[in-house]
Amino acid sequence: MVERTILLTDFDTSTHFDEYSLGESAELSLSGSHDWSVRVRTLHGGESQGVSVIDVCNGPLTLSVLPTRGMSLWKGRYHELPLEWKSPVPRPVHPAFVNLHDRNGLGWLNGFNELLVRCGLGFNGPPGNDEGTVVTLHGRIGNLPAHSVSLT
Repeated sequence: MVERTILLTDFDTSTHFDEYSLGESAELSLSGSHDWSVRVRTLHGGESQGVSVIDVCNGPLTLSVLPTRGMSLWKGRYHELPLEWKSPVPRPVHPAFVNLHDRNGLGWLNGFNELLVRCGLGFNGPPGNDEGTVVTLHGRIGNLPAHSVSLT
């Protein structure tokens, strides 16, 4: 079988889809399932304006990934069972609206809506001053958009 790569977002080639769908009828096959799909969509309105979502479904399991928010796993569904965290933040927040330094370094919490996030790559622990460097809760990684996303 020939491997095929579909570029969804790439900074270097100026590739980006606001909306895109791919499913079983495409010239691709997914081992083990015939009921699969990938859907790219962009959220509109409020603090979610411009947040990119990739919904990946293999039949029984659907996962929603947020490339705009560090490739965080927003939510999912297994058959009829929701896989999500009921956050006090009701919907994904675009990183442009998240001030990490807000509330003495706790601003990360203002955008925390995902089930699984990337955080703490540079440091762990509470916000504060680390030898002259101001550190915020969990750092920036969860608020950095992906520069390249592809399907293979």
